[in-house]
Amino acid sequence: MRRYEQNCESRVVDADNIGAFYRFVNVRLGNKTGISPLHDASGNIVLDDCSKADLLNNSIIPSVINAVELRDLYMCKRVQIP
Repeated sequence: MRRYEQNCESRVVDADNIGAFYRFVNVRLGNKTGISPLHDASGNIVLDDCSKADLLNNSIIPSVINAVELRDLYMCKRVQIP
């Protein structure tokens, strides 16, 4: 896998094409993880990952399956840091 990545990098460098280089870099730098901000029932924007997980667990899972038992397993536990 590493050899494949090295070959790709070498092709971009050897191509002497600045557009291809920036395209290559931008693909590597792009952040493709995480869930975008959500709105709760009151219309507030939810940014915190734990709060988004709670919101999704409370709204989507119960509508798809009976998740009374599952909700306790998937609820994000809040930890207070002193």
